[in-house]
Amino acid sequence: MCSYGLNYLKLGYGIILLGFIVREQTVSSPARTKAIKNNPGHVVSKIQVKSFIARFEAAHSTLLGTIQSEKQEILNAYIEKEMHKEDFLQQINPAISQGLSSVHDYKQINRQISHNINIIMESKYQDGSIDDKLKQASYQETAIYHASKLLDEKLNVAKFLLQPQWLNETSQCIPTRPHGIIVKYVRIYEALFSSRELTISVIGESYSDVVANPQALSVIPHTLIDNAVKYSQKKGKITIELSENEQGILFSVTSHGPKIETHEQAQIFHPFFRGQHAQQMDEEGAGYGLYVSQLIAKKHLGSQINIEQSATPDGNRGYLTTFSILLPYKAAILI
Repeated sequence: MCSYGLNYLKLGYGIILLGFIVREQTVSSPARTKAIKNNPGHVVSKIQVKSFIARFEAAHSTLLGTIQSEKQEILNAYIEKEMHKEDFLQQINPAISQGLSSVHDYKQINRQISHNINIIMESKYQDGSIDDKLKQASYQETAIYHASKLLDEKLNVAKFLLQPQWLNETSQCIPTRPHGIIVKYVRIYEALFSSRELTISVIGESYSDVVANPQALSVIPHTLIDNAVKYSQKKGKITIELSENEQGILFSVTSHGPKIETHEQAQIFHPFFRGQHAQQMDEEGAGYGLYVSQLIAKKHLGSQINIEQSATPDGNRGYLTTFSILLPYKAAILI
């Protein structure tokens, strides 16, 4: 009751009900007596007040539901158009830039590592190609060589995250053979395959070129193979398949991994998203590899990475998961 003898009630949501007088009010005062005398039409019962509150709550709940539904419809349309990805990155680009500001420095350091290991290889093993030298090199020398190559590839992914506009540069597009890229990554990952006792199989053949930015094109097989290695159980198997048709080169990577919930299958291509089971299995990971790969697939190549996963796990090995994409013979930005 206020100082004027009138009752009021805070309903929440920033709304206050006021200016009424409850008949059953036990506390009396001169102000209340005066308010009843001057405003007899404002006198209500507790039952009426409770009834009003119930109607208000029901109406408010319906309104919130309608608002939420409309918001979700707008959000779904926004996501389907994939506008959110570039808008999102524009919003957080300063934060990304700050966090990845050392990419150039890392590349410089890695070049020094690569340069020095190359000098060691050339001086110790003078005959033959780099592959011949690697066969003669010690385990430690081979590990340093491949680690340097792997780090350089990972830094390329960060580059396209920071500067996606480079995907529109037609001058950077040249004929590149995906089969050669895949063979390169199989070699780079040999040390990891060995340490985790993983078996890798490359099935099928492809000798055609894809005219595209070779660094951008490389991000896709690198990311898919890297994820397969990261989430495979020890002694697991990774299968890479290649084939060709009139539209382009079919490329896929199959392995056992963590369950991807149905609602997560589209989200795993969103920036910095990682599935709940993937996080439980491996706490490390920035969550932008698949996003950048899909960005390259759609924006640069005019294609799309698809995912299929078995409904049930294969023992303790996890769920059989396949990521696949059709690599067109010519990047979409050239057409």
